[in-house]
Amino acid sequence: MNMTKGILLTLFIAVLGLGAGGCNSPTPQKFFENLDLKVTTVGTESFLSLVSVIDLGNVSLAELGVDVLDPKTKASVGKVDFSMLPNGQAQITLSVNAALIDHADATLGSTLPNGNPVPLALGATPGTMLAVPLLTNSRVYVGGDLKKAVYAGVAVGISGLDQVMNQLDTPANLFLMANFGTNILAVGGIYGSTIKDQNGIAVFGKYTANKDLLMPNGDTSAEDYQVEKLSRKTLRKMNRFFYGRPKLVYPN
Repeated sequence: MNMTKGILLTLFIAVLGLGAGGCNSPTPQKFFENLDLKVTTVGTESFLSLVSVIDLGNVSLAELGVDVLDPKTKASVGKVDFSMLPNGQAQITLSVNAALIDHADATLGSTLPNGNPVPLALGATPGTMLAVPLLTNSRVYVGGDLKKAVYAGVAVGISGLDQVMNQLDTPANLFLMANFGTNILAVGGIYGSTIKDQNGIAVFGKYTANKDLLMPNGDTSAEDYQVEKLSRKTLRKMNRFFYGRPKLVYPN
C-alpha cells in the first residue's frame, strides 16, 4: 500500500472510529464484520445470495424487506432485507434469481447513485456489472459469470446523509475492502454527493473460484478512497452522524 493510500485509509478509519480517542477504531476488515456470497442451483435455476454484516456505529437500519423486480417482466425475482442484529450491527441480505443478470441494466450498473463508478477494486470489466432500481434511490447490483467470477451488491440511499455531504465539491466514494476466506472479496462504505438523494452506503461482494482473481487487502484504486475530497467540517459531520446520538434511518 503506497503512502497516499495509507494516509487516506487512516483518515477513513478516523471518520468511522468510535469517538476521538480511537481506542475502538475498526480496522479496514472490521467495517465488514462478515460478508458471504453464494451461488446455489435449484433444478434449472441459479440463485445469488449475499449476506453482509457491517458496523454503522450508532446508526440503525429500519427493519424492511423489499422485493427485487425484473425490469422486463415486472415480476418479483428476489428480495433485499435490511435488519439489525442483537449486537447492534447492521445486516443487508440479498437473495435473487441469477437470471436477473440477463435483464438488468449495464449503464445503471456501471455507477453508484452519486454518479461515480462502482468500486474499481472489484475488478469488474465494463458491461459485466449490472443493476436494477430498488425503492426510490437505491439499487441492486448483479453480474459476472456464475462459473468464474460473480458479483452482487446493494447501494442503500440514506436521506439523512444529504445534510452531511452538502458541502462536497464533487461526488466522493469512501470504500474499504476485505477478503473472507480465499474466494470472497468484500468492498463497501459510503458514497456521497451534494445532490439530494445521491448519498448512502453500499456493499458489494465478489465470489471467484480462482483466488488469484481476488485483490489483496489494501490493494485498491485511489478512486475508491476519496477522503481527500472531504473538508474537516464534513469529516466531523460524518463522525457525528454515525457515532453521535443513536438514530434510526430508513433506506430510500
